[in-house]
Amino acid sequence: MSSEASTAETKYKSPLVSSVSLGPADGVLGTGGGESIVISGNYFGTSGAAAAPVLLEYGPYNATSCSVSSQTVMECVSAVGVGNRHAARVYVDGQWSTYSGPVVEVWYRRPSVSTAEAVSGSDDIESMPTTGGTLVRLTGSDFGPVDASALP
Repeated sequence: MSSEASTAETKYKSPLVSSVSLGPADGVLGTGGGESIVISGNYFGTSGAAAAPVLLEYGPYNATSCSVSSQTVMECVSAVGVGNRHAARVYVDGQWSTYSGPVVEVWYRRPSVSTAEAVSGSDDIESMPTTGGTLVRLTGSDFGPVDASALP
C-alpha cells in the first residue's frame, strides 16, 4: 500500500449567457440606474447563502446587488450610465461567461427632449439668430448622470 496522498480537482463549466432582459417595458435602461436586469443562461451556480460571488459587467459598468435565483437565472440592478451596445458578461466564482449565440448587449435609453427655451438674450427659440450666442435650456429625460464623475 502506498502512503502518498491523492488530490482531486473539481472544475465547473464556465457560466453561459443566452439573454438579458431589462426591467423597463421598452427594453432599454434609464440613465439613472437602479433598474432590474435579469440574465438568462446556464451554470450560474446555487442560490442562497452558499452562493458563489457573482457579477454582471456590461461595457465599462458593473451592475449592483447581483444574486443567483437558479442555475439558469441571475438578477442584478443597473448602474448609472449612458450609451449602447455594451457587451454583457457574468462572473461566477472565478470564471467569466461565454455566450450561447451572438454577444448579448445592454442599452441605455437615448436622451429625450421635451422642451427647449432661450434663457439668454431676448430671442425666442423659433427666431434665434443662426450666428449663435444664445443660451438654451433643454428639458427632458435620460441626459445621463448629473455628476459626470459617476461615469467610468
